[in-house]
Formats: sequence, structure tokens, C-alpha cells
Amino acid sequence: TKLVYNVGDKVDTTGLVLTATYSDGTVKDISSDYTVNPTTLKTAGAKTITVSYGGKTTSYTVTVNEIKVEKIEIVKLPQQLEYYVGDNFKSDGLTISIYNSNGSVETITSGYQLSIAEGLKLSSPGTIKVSVSYKSKTATFNINVLNKNEDSIIMSSMPNKTNYLVGEKFDATGLE
Repeated sequence: TKLVYNVGDKVDTTGLVLTATYSDGTVKDISSDYTVNPTTLKTAGAKTITVSYGGKTTSYTVTVNEIKVEKIEIVKLPQQLEYYVGDNFKSDGLTISIYNSNGSVETITSGYQLSIAEGLKLSSPGTIKVSVSYKSKTATFNINVLNKNEDSIIMSSMPNKTNYLVGEKFDATGLE
């Protein structure tokens, strides 16, 4: 009863009945104990299914459609979305869902292409739109690249003179 498939589907023999005609003239309908080849449809197009029973074969044709990606969607952003100039871009944690023409949904964490390379040294501040592509479908997210600012300072070496009398001028010699 099924004559249209998608690439990767297994052949469904529901409803398939063979008519066996024996040498004594008897006729018998066969609805099981036969084999089909191929059992899985691996490529698109018109495909011949060969049915074998009792050393005899017959065949029928089915149509196999290519599964197409309808859209992709980001379901989990990368762990890091904020960087400083000089940091390397990382996509760790990025997860996308792929919605296929056969209604299936697949979730992947690799195998997609990014508009900026993994490990790319980010050289200028600003918001960067990152495109994620899979089989000609695209989704986007933004990362922010910030200038490095000095948030604090640490004294690595005390000045040579640390004791003063009231009115003495400060001497910074040795201070780092």
C-alpha cells in the first residue's frame, strides 16, 4: 500500500500480496514469507523493489523523495557570548534543531558551518552577527566584543621610602 518513501526509509510491505501459480495449476495468494530487496531506500528517484518467493522473483516500482531541510533553529546558544578584543571565538555549547521535509526534527551540536571560524582571534570591539548554516538554511545569533579595560591595579613593588615626617614630600622611587 505504500509506494512513496523518503531517503533512508525501510520498505513497508503492508498490503503486499503475491499470487503464486504452481506447476499443477493451483493458485495461492502469498502475504508473508517472501523477501524484498532492497530493504532500505538509500537514494532518491524511482526504485525497483524485487520480491522473492520460492525461488521466483517479481518487482514493483516506488518513488523515493530526498529529505530536505525546511529550516534550522538555534535551541541553545554557545556558552560564551561576550568576549574581549584578542580573545578567540568558541562555539562550545551551540545546539541547533533541523526541521526536515518528512516532519522529522534532528538536534545537532556539530556538522554546521559558522560565518566566523572557530578559534578566530577577535580583533575589534562591537556586536558581531554570527550565522549558523546547515544545508543552505541559516540562523543567527550575536556576540559582543569589548575593549579590555583596566578594572584594578596591583602594587607589585613598594616605594623605597615608606616612612615620612609631617610635611615631607612623597618619593615614588621604586614604586611599581
